[in-house]
Amino acid sequence: MPVLDLKINVPLQEDVKDKFIADATRKLTEILPGKKDWIMVIVQDNVTVSFKGSRDPAAFISFTNIIEAEVKDLNLKTNEIASGVTDLIHESFGVKKDRVYIDFNYTQFSRFS
Repeated sequence: MPVLDLKINVPLQEDVKDKFIADATRKLTEILPGKKDWIMVIVQDNVTVSFKGSRDPAAFISFTNIIEAEVKDLNLKTNEIASGVTDLIHESFGVKKDRVYIDFNYTQFSRFS
């Protein structure tokens, strides 16, 4: 079950959040085919975030997924997800790409319920 948990330090309108959720789900479905029914996207806006010593617009993402692939395939998917999600954050919210931080967590199926 892929989970994208976004914390961003700017206030967002509900329609902007809804569009991001739809776009993020679509992007993750492109990268992780067959997962749409399991993708969860969480958006927490207006969170206090300091990155690189500044409270300029920034985003922190925790991305969790179940391990299903060989390590080399995971690395490719991680890079593809990082690029796609960073682009989407920049396009959706105007956050500079170098102010987006992503923590990838891969776990076993048995840890989800």
